[in-house]
Amino acid sequence: MSDYPISFKSFGDCAILIEWPAKVDEKILNDILAFSDFLKKECLDRTVWELIPAYNSLTLVSRNPIETPSEFIEQLRNWHTKIKGRVPLKRQLWKLPVCYDKEFGIDLV
Repeated sequence: MSDYPISFKSFGDCAILIEWPAKVDEKILNDILAFSDFLKKECLDRTVWELIPAYNSLTLVSRNPIETPSEFIEQLRNWHTKIKGRVPLKRQLWKLPVCYDKEFGIDLV
């Protein structure tokens, strides 16, 4: 989806850490979320894998040790190329009203 360089590395016996550039960028976040969604829906068994997205990374944790991490990382690279051009996920903007008036915040005094 994006042209950012990403790195893949073993993260213990049962996990893979995928990292994007360490900067705040909505396109990076969209890429992480789209890749996570793609892996959940089309590639990985959800009973075996847990995916943990963060702002600049995605961690894949397996219930079982990963036998050939380098081969699995290569497969992840191939899967990542397949998400190019995918539509970003729908989002909802929530607006929460806040009032700091002493009348309503007696605990703030």
